[in-house]
Amino acid sequence: MFEDLERFFPEDQAMPIAALDLSVGEPVPACFERDKNIIAANWSERCGANPYLFNGTVFLIAGLELKAGRLCGRAVQLDYASFLHWRGNAPFQSEAALTHVFALAALESSDGHLIAMRSASTTVNAGQTYFAAGSFDGEDVVSDKLDAFGNMCREVGEETGLDLEAMKREGAFVAFRTRRFVAVFQRFVSPLNALSLVSNIKAFAQSQTTPEIDDAVIIRSPSDIASNMPGYMQAYCRWRLEG
Repeated sequence: MFEDLERFFPEDQAMPIAALDLSVGEPVPACFERDKNIIAANWSERCGANPYLFNGTVFLIAGLELKAGRLCGRAVQLDYASFLHWRGNAPFQSEAALTHVFALAALESSDGHLIAMRSASTTVNAGQTYFAAGSFDGEDVVSDKLDAFGNMCREVGEETGLDLEAMKREGAFVAFRTRRFVAVFQRFVSPLNALSLVSNIKAFAQSQTTPEIDDAVIIRSPSDIASNMPGYMQAYCRWRLEG
């Protein structure tokens, strides 16, 4: 399975995507049931260290493939505790044969800069910088499919207070793969300049009791690509700024 993914989707290379076709209803692989006690113990330990965690719904994808430019697959519904067990365990990832596919709204200012967020200490990805985003969850299921636009609108709104529907959507999706993680980017251009966007985002975060971000970051050139960005984020920024 993973060998097939590597064959049609080279790591850290741009893959144009016409659409996502991710249908829900795939059964959970048996290895999750087998490891349920380990999953529960790990979750309890994590919650002891970070009481802000929430065991909500997450989807991973089975049978990921590219068909006529469409990224297709079958979505497996898990709880967040099971997802974290999968995420941090490479041998288990191979056994489960699933891929984490997620959408990111690649926010650009009117003056042509990328605007990313640094995750707050209350989150699992504390200190990492990437575009406002989150895994597909139960709210993203529309007619038994995962809705990327709805997911991006919700996540951007929750993290930044910004309204994606007030921005201009540019071009098609482009995806980047880092191991079993496939990040699907969609470019959105705001009518505001970079400094105004950052000011608005910071003001929104400061108004929240438990903000999901602790900073907004302007990425003007490849020199602003930092080591605290995940590999797929670094690859997208290089592609966008150097292309």
